Order: sequence, then structure tokens, then C-alpha cells
Amino acid sequence: MTQATKLRTSDPLVKRILRATWPEYTGRKVELRVEEKLHLDSYMGEGGTWNEWVALELSEFRVVDIPCHGGLAAHVAGPDSLAWNTAFGETRVIPGVAYVGRIHFCGKDLGVRIVIHPDNAAKLIAGGV
Repeated sequence: MTQATKLRTSDPLVKRILRATWPEYTGRKVELRVEEKLHLDSYMGEGGTWNEWVALELSEFRVVDIPCHGGLAAHVAGPDSLAWNTAFGETRVIPGVAYVGRIHFCGKDLGVRIVIHPDNAAKLIAGGV
């Protein structure tokens, strides 16, 4: 498991990412993970566990489809897609794209998780994309 870095929702870049992906999110829990693969376990599970993922193209800050490799669904359309409509399985984290998820475990909102490729980590953390 990759170490998570907690981010402040007051950071201008974090605000921009949230505004583009989950504008309705008003919480304070945001974490960053740097990974090469992401498991899209976006489904309604037993006990209220589910995740919803969207992909954000970093160059233009627009939501794009997530290519799903070996999953049950072809794409995740964006923030309006249903949690149980997404793929089960791993996908490659593509450089230049941030995967931004709403994470829920046992009915508890764990906030937003931002996953980026290692190639983008230094730029994003330094404030550029």
C-alpha cells in the first residue's frame, strides 16, 4: 500500500482539483497517493462500502473517461456516473491524469483520494502540472 499524503482543502491547487471533479464536496479530508496502478473497486459493497472515481486531465483540468483494463465496464463517465456502474479491477495510472475518488468505508465518508502517476508527482506537489 502506498503512503498517503494529507492535503489541505485550502490549497489553491487542491481547490481547483475538487472544483473540477467533486464540486459538491465540502469536507476537509483529501489525500494524495503516487502510484502506477489503481484498483477501481467502485461498487456498492456490504455495509455501505463504495468508491466513485473520476479522471482529471491535468493539462486542461477537465474530466475525461477512465479506460478500464479487464473490468466489467468500458468507461467511468464522470462525477454523475453511478458507483456500481464502474469497473472492478486494476487500471494503469496514466501520466498527465489525476484519478480522483470519493471514498466510503462502512458507511463513513473517508473523503477524497487523489492518485497520480510518479511522473507527475514532483510537478503537482511543486504547484505546477
